[in-house]
Amino acid sequence: LALHMRWLLAFPAVVLDGQGARAALAGSWKLSRGSLTTIAAAVGGWAVGTALLGALAALALELISRFAIGLAGERLALLAPTVALVLIANAVVATAVSIVAGASHAMLVGRLYQGARMGAGLPLAASLPSPVAAAAGPVWFARRWVWIAACCALFAATALGGVVLVESLGVADDVAVTAHRGSSRRAPENSLAAIRLAIEDGADFAEIDVQETADGQIVVLHDADLMRVAGLNRNIWDVTVAELADLDAGSWFDPKFADERIPTLAQAVAAARGKIKLNIELKYNGHDERLAERVVEVLNEHDFVDQCVITSLHLDGALAAKKLEPRLQVGAITAVSIGRAAGLDVDFLSVADRQATRAFIAAAHGGGKTVHVWTVNDEASMNRMIDRGADNLITDEPALARRLLDERSRLSNSQRLLLKLRTWLEG
Repeated sequence: LALHMRWLLAFPAVVLDGQGARAALAGSWKLSRGSLTTIAAAVGGWAVGTALLGALAALALELISRFAIGLAGERLALLAPTVALVLIANAVVATAVSIVAGASHAMLVGRLYQGARMGAGLPLAASLPSPVAAAAGPVWFARRWVWIAACCALFAATALGGVVLVESLGVADDVAVTAHRGSSRRAPENSLAAIRLAIEDGADFAEIDVQETADGQIVVLHDADLMRVAGLNRNIWDVTVAELADLDAGSWFDPKFADERIPTLAQAVAAARGKIKLNIELKYNGHDERLAERVVEVLNEHDFVDQCVITSLHLDGALAAKKLEPRLQVGAITAVSIGRAAGLDVDFLSVADRQATRAFIAAAHGGGKTVHVWTVNDEASMNRMIDRGADNLITDEPALARRLLDERSRLSNSQRLLLKLRTWLEG
């Protein structure tokens, strides 16, 4: 730092007095002797002022950017150009701050140089003629417009080249949609009707929960007991499939679903085959004898291994299914940090939307894992997760997610890239 202060006055010596580099450095060393404190204070003040200017500009840009992007909402046709304008504004302001910082630094160093010469009893440096004054007249104006035109042409060519490059690379949204417990806002959760409606809504997967009955059958049910869906105060491990066949499992949602029953996994597989994949969550309740084994048996019996994935909060259960059938894709439903999650021996991670940050998703991808995010139910959250790189949206609104993805698919690659940059701007 001291050496920098010693040699700071060399540049104006070269520019204003036409000195050679060696003479300018030697002269700066002499002129700064006894003035280091003054020079350091001046440069420090400039640095603080420049930093404050940059911070204020950044704060103003952030507030304006958030307001503009928020105003655009999730209207994709309006959002992409808004993000483009925000990026241009960021570039213009950053350039302006850099110019102000550079010009003010040059003026400061020039004044310090002149002050140091006066303090040493030397005459003031003879400023070089102004380039504008030296070249005044028609020639200057002609040259000026040539330079402006050249800069504009360079900017346009760079922008066009960037657009062509982005369009050639492609930034398509490679995202699947999972209907949470089937289309559970249109039909009773985990029912065959919910699976059929998930197909109608354009979902890629229907997420279902499975447990064991008293007679070792695998049925599709979320709760440990039957009170909520069938009005029966008994636990699933205490009833048989035959008993379940008599229970109305749909009227709690809407009387028109009174014929719905708690389906077996085999029935769910039959309803889904060739139309939708299943995300089968193993629900361990402490009364499981062979849950993973029996699920794998059903999948193999119905040749459905390649049309489903297995997930569970109970990691050992998911891994047991993988061990029994290595072709299965298994995932962990987890709330741990990416540092711990990256070490899990699974194919994908299923996490809550608050956990699915850009850093988390990027780290998971770096570790060879895809990321399923739950439960994403509005357009803003869906767009955010897509732009962060999520691979699968688990949602109660599969039709909305499919419509949004269809709308995004009609955008150009450049527009989709701008949407992804929106997420970066929002932090």
